[in-house]
Amino acid sequence: MGKSRHASSPSLPCEGLLSEDLVDSRMPTDDERAQLEIPPDTPVTIIKGTTHDREHRTLHFIDKVTVAGRMQYGSHFGVVPER
Repeated sequence: MGKSRHASSPSLPCEGLLSEDLVDSRMPTDDERAQLEIPPDTPVTIIKGTTHDREHRTLHFIDKVTVAGRMQYGSHFGVVPER
């Protein structure tokens, strides 16, 4: 088998980046329920994540609790197109 181009290609735009995200749902704490003004039986979505460069500098950090359906979450890695 040949080598994967992803394993050795220095031209990948996200090479040297490490991104880790956790997206989960659970029932809210009493404080979260009060702050979000939601009924006790309404679940929340939690998002926790970081992106670091090869020098371990934090480029992106997220720690969010929201009501399911109130926020979309997505990520994109790649080259920013020229305008």
